[in-house]
Order: sequence, then C-alpha cells, then structure tokens
Amino acid sequence: MRILLALLLFPALAHAETAVGFRVGGYGFREPGTDVGWQDCRMNGVGLFVDRALIPLISLEVGLDAYFAHQHDEAAEHEHSHAAMDRVSTLLSAAGALRPFPGARVSPYVQLGVGVELTRVAVDTDEASYVLPLAFFGLGGDLRLGRARLGAVFRMHAMGHFDHTAELSVEPELAAQVQFYAAVTL
Repeated sequence: MRILLALLLFPALAHAETAVGFRVGGYGFREPGTDVGWQDCRMNGVGLFVDRALIPLISLEVGLDAYFAHQHDEAAEHEHSHAAMDRVSTLLSAAGALRPFPGARVSPYVQLGVGVELTRVAVDTDEASYVLPLAFFGLGGDLRLGRARLGAVFRMHAMGHFDHTAELSVEPELAAQVQFYAAVTL
C-alpha cells in the first residue's frame, strides 16, 4: 500500500510548484473596554517564506518573520495605564493552505498554521526572553503575474500577549494580523 501511495504521489511532488517570497505586515492585540481596538502591543515586521504545492489544492508554507514594538508614548501610557514596552519577536511557522483555484490568475485560499515565537520583552526595568507557542487561521488571496505572485492575507493568531501595566506577565490572547507579500515561482 505504501509503495502504491508513493508511486501515485511522487509525480505530483516532483512537478510541484515552489515559490519563495518576502512579506511585510503587522499585528495587534485587542484591548476590550477602550477605544484602542486591535492596536494594543502593535508590532510591525518583515518575513521570508517558502510555499510548496503538495498536491494540486494543498500547499505547505514555512516562514521566518521578525516583528518589533516600541511603545513609549507617555500620553498613551497615562490614558491606558500602560508602562513603556520594547518587544522584539522572531516567529517560525508552518501552515497548510487550501487553494480551490490553484492555477487561476486570482487565487483565494485559507490556511491553518502553528509555530513558535522567540521573543524578548522589556517593560520599565523588567526584561525577559520567552519561547512561546502560536497558532493561526488565515484568509488570503494573490494575483499571479507570470512567475510572480502579489497578495495579502488576514490572520487571526492565538499567541502570547504581555500585560504591561505594572509587571511583566504573559497570557494567551488573540491578535489580528495583515500581511502583504510578493513571491516568485522557482
């Protein structure tokens, strides 16, 4: 059975499309009860990713992203009782995507991913480094222009959020993210 499965899948994998891309984006956590919305701990960043079609409708993406936040606005600190915070994070992730129209010029997709966040956080005089799990669900789409793809994806993350009101503590929360990307098929 394994040999038959390997013989059936090998031609699809041998001719699978691989793309390498660059992305920019940002994310923020929701702060209920304020007018901040999804802007708490707003982080911006850049990343690289490799996307490989496994079978015609399913692809796998592996990414490496760097995000940073520097919140030192004294007016915002007093208004929302936040202490100054610096945060630098590296995200390593893997995601599976379902593309219903993989060869189309415009290709929407959904993705589900997991990963790990390596982060350094400093709040006032407290500073610590963490390794935190993350998971996300994404909805995106891209425009194919020859070998190039331009696209955007909205992701909802479950990841670590730091309470930076008085002391440094982490808890799991939802973060909304938007990424814009460009990729080239090899």
